[in-house]
Amino acid sequence: MKRILSLLLTFAFVGLTLAGCGNPGSETQVGQTTTAAGENTGAPGESSSEPAGASQTTTPVTEEETDPAVTQETAEETDPSVTDPGTPTDDGDPSTPPAENVSPVAALYSDLVIQKSAVLSRLNDGLSQNPETSFYTFSLLGVMLIDLSFLPISFFGFAKEEMESGLDFLSEEEIVYTENGNTYRLEYKDAEGQVIVVQTVYDPMVNGMVSTLAIDGKEVLASHVRQTSYGYVAWYFLDSDEEAESYVYLVTVQGEDGVVGLSQPADKPAPLTGNEPIDYPKSATEWYAITGNRITGQSNDGTTFDFTFTPTTEEAVEG
Repeated sequence: MKRILSLLLTFAFVGLTLAGCGNPGSETQVGQTTTAAGENTGAPGESSSEPAGASQTTTPVTEEETDPAVTQETAEETDPSVTDPGTPTDDGDPSTPPAENVSPVAALYSDLVIQKSAVLSRLNDGLSQNPETSFYTFSLLGVMLIDLSFLPISFFGFAKEEMESGLDFLSEEEIVYTENGNTYRLEYKDAEGQVIVVQTVYDPMVNGMVSTLAIDGKEVLASHVRQTSYGYVAWYFLDSDEEAESYVYLVTVQGEDGVVGLSQPADKPAPLTGNEPIDYPKSATEWYAITGNRITGQSNDGTTFDFTFTPTTEEAVEG
């Protein structure tokens, strides 16, 4: 399904940019970290100046087919943009459901992931350009990957057939999905035979959700998300085991700006109220904030930093 593929591509893009820690490309100069905001020469969408039909394959036509009306009709018939959303494609796979069929809980998850991924990508872009902060990009990897654990939420509220089609990659055995009011629950077995349960309780009054992931009956991951006046606030709590201490990620997003906080060891945060300020994640021992082209932060050893940078993310995408 196109909506889910879009999310996966978002994950993949951020993962690739994080993998390039400290190596933003031969065209990126270290001196850009002190460049004033707004001096980026790569205008957004610059690569889209190519005519829209330039990449389309043109089928040779005979003289009888050169009539303009016929040509226009043929173009409309072959243009994918005229395909009605929600109808089956030629290979039998369903396309993206109409927007009105996407449940509020799935929409909340998707919107948060897209905005958070944009914030993380821009943070990585700026941190990797600065020799003194490039190593900190490794801290962002876990904050991004945590959403993969809750990927099933992006299907919650869909029709049973769409759920089974979209999530059949999770297990070779049958998945069990139930809804009870605003409570959504998915159970399946992974490749190792462990029973995985993902459950979300959605609150339509505040557009928020509490989600948990349990393995063989033990809750190992919990999350709380709330919409705010500026965007979204969220926390993720990874419970401790015999080999690692508990970990907390705190996140606020406002469009492509936001703050990410990390603490280890940590206790499970209090439930969110929706009144948390944009600086809420700065209560963590390690945090990174981006506003426009300015990045501020504090590393886990207490080092603080404050600098501006010239974004290269758009150039990386266009390339």
